[in-house]
Order: sequence, then structure tokens, then C-alpha cells
Amino acid sequence: MVHVRIDRKSSCLVLLLLITVLFGCVTKSAAICLGCAVIQVIMVCWKAGLSFLSAFCFIINYCLLPQYIAYTGGNVYGLLGLGYIKIYFFELCYCCYALNTVIFSFIVFTSFIRNERKVFKKNYSFSHTTVILLSIAAVLLTLLIFPDIPLGFDVENRFNSGIIPFSGWSCIPFFLLSLGLLSQKRKKIVYSATGFVCLWYMMHGERVDVIGMLFFIAMVFFHSKKRRKQDIIGAALIGMFLVAILLAIGSWRDGERFSIRNIISSVVVQSTVCDVTNVFNASMDTFYKGNTFGGVTYLSYLINCIPRMPDNYSFQYLIGKTYRSAGGGIFFAEPIANFGFIFTAMEIFLFAYFIYFITKKQTKYRSLIYAELCLSIFRTAWYGLNYPIVTILYFIPAVLLLNKYTWMAGRGASCSVSNDLS
Repeated sequence: MVHVRIDRKSSCLVLLLLITVLFGCVTKSAAICLGCAVIQVIMVCWKAGLSFLSAFCFIINYCLLPQYIAYTGGNVYGLLGLGYIKIYFFELCYCCYALNTVIFSFIVFTSFIRNERKVFKKNYSFSHTTVILLSIAAVLLTLLIFPDIPLGFDVENRFNSGIIPFSGWSCIPFFLLSLGLLSQKRKKIVYSATGFVCLWYMMHGERVDVIGMLFFIAMVFFHSKKRRKQDIIGAALIGMFLVAILLAIGSWRDGERFSIRNIISSVVVQSTVCDVTNVFNASMDTFYKGNTFGGVTYLSYLINCIPRMPDNYSFQYLIGKTYRSAGGGIFFAEPIANFGFIFTAMEIFLFAYFIYFITKKQTKYRSLIYAELCLSIFRTAWYGLNYPIVTILYFIPAVLLLNKYTWMAGRGASCSVSNDLS
């Protein structure tokens, strides 16, 4: 159950947001439609601050920018700029409006923000041994995924040159490190391992998982304890510097010359955002032409839980059979291609409710699920809900079992020492 707290101020705020939604839906101006979405995002971020829901809202609405540029005839990256699919700008706006409304309602009417802060303030009983072992495992997995010393960005082979595959494993090192960052028993080895893993990924041209890790670190930093104003300003400056580095890596990886102009251009027209927005247009085209998938893509969620099982039902595979695609797909793309707008609104609500449900109680199991959701926030927003399932299904129970074993072993050793001394 969702415990709703209705007061006059909250109701007025939601009413104000709904006015922007109504105005955006009736206008025929693309600029005004975009402006309404910007106002909604500002309202969400102002009310929630640094939060999973506010960040998710920002990431999704960010896709409106290249969509607007393409719709108005501007130059954008990749397949989106080729114009071989109709640009469904207003449809993307309407989906974003639905997301913004649901997220804002959960923020103002429920205890989500307070519960989220408790997740990071709680002292979880993860053992020292577990934290150290998982930090070492994170480094080893990183080296198995990227075993070569990075001397340049090998775009063609960077996903398949490892001893273990990048796909399905890329998020695991960061998840293993998140336990150490989330616990109150953080050690220098956790920070050292986190720095190495992030640097190794970046040197191999990988950014999305690193950005997810930076977001999780920011969540831990801001919510674990009360911060001074100068701490927040310093952290913000460091974050901006790291984001600039990640953007520069993207430019170098794509063979572009490094310049301030290219950096600004990559912010406005980010390549991954253009690719996943293009997939949304393909989904809308599929829906309007009556070629919807009827929910068959959701079988992929079950298939991916079985190791090495071939997946011929994934959304990316099916949409790629009809349209040229660089992979991925904004959060709305899969439900649109399956059942259309109404089902998309239902999925938005269920996703927001799941986030609320996970944070409602602060247990080790739920905290690790939430950590994985934070780490995979960009993947979920731009590649769909399939991404974090394997980690949640397999690795979280495995980590909890390891933690339980190390606690028992530690207590057994302590009892043995006590008996020897007595």
C-alpha cells in the first residue's frame, strides 16, 4: 500500500504541474511543449533534491533535447539525424509528461524522500571480510572484462576482447563495490578499488557504468550524514570536472578533435541519447502501423535469468529486425512497442511504486537492490528494465550468503580465541 499524505501545499504544487501538462498537450508549438517539460523537471528536482526519482526524471527528459533539434531540422548524431523514421517529438513529450506527473506525485504525496535518506543513513551489518573480498573481486572481474592494457580506444573489440563478456557482466564490479560504499565499515581498499575500476573502464572508453557509479557515490555522500555547504560546493565542482572528463573520453573514442566546442556539442547532442531516442521513434512507428509485439518482449526478462540461454525475444532484437538501430531504447520504447500509451502509463506507475516499495523498509536485501537500481539508473533509462534483473536475482543473494558466512566464521574464530585464553 502507498501511504498518501495530502495537504493543501502539496495539492497546489501538483495542480501547478498539471497545468503545465495541460498547456503542453494543447499547444502546437514544439518550443512551448519542450518548455513545459523543462518546467516540470525543475519542479521535480527542486522538490526532491538529489534523489533517484529526480535523477531518473532528468535523464529521461534529457532525450527531448536531441528530439527537438531533429524535429526542427537541426543536426544531430547518428541514425536520429538521418531522418529515415518520422520524428515523434510530441509523443515523446506526452510520455515525459506522464512520467513527470507520476514521479512528482510520489515525491509530494508519499514518504519516499524521507525513506530514501534512511537507506543511506542506516548502519548495515556487512562484515569487514565481505567488504574486502568483494573489493578484490571487483578488481579481478574488471581485469577479466578488459584484460588488455589500454593504449587507445579499440571501438570494434572493446566489448568482446575480454576473458568474460562485457554484456551482462559490466555492472557487476560496481555492484560489488557498492556494498563497501553503502556500509559504515568503509576502508581504504574500497576507495582504492573503486578508483581503479572507474579509471580502467574510462581508459577503455566505457562511460555509462562509471556515470552510474558516480551517481551512487553522490547519493551516499549527500544522504549518509549532514554535509556542510562547502562540502556540497566542493563535491559539485569535482562532479563537474569528472563529467567533463567523461565527455572528453566520448569525443576521443569517436575520433573527434578535443575542443570546448565539441564538449558543449556533446552535452547538447549526446550520442547515446540520440541512439536511444531514435529507437523510441521506431517504437512509435511500430505502434501507429499496428505491428505491436503484444508483450512478447517481456519473455526476455525470464530468458536472461538463465545463463547462456539464447534470447530471440528481446525488445532490441525484435525492433532491430524492422528498423536500423544502434541498440538500447529509452524507457518508454518497449511498452509503446508492445501495447501503446495506456500500458506505458501503467508501467511508469508500477516502476515508481516499486522504487517506493524498495525504500519503505531498510533491510540489507532491499538496500542492495536499491544500490543496483542507482548504479544502473542510466542503463535502465536508456536501455530498459532488463538490465539490473540478473544482478538482483543472482548476485544479491550470493553476496548476502557470503556476508552471513563471514560473520559466522568471524564469530567462530573469536569464540575459539576466547576459549584458548580462558
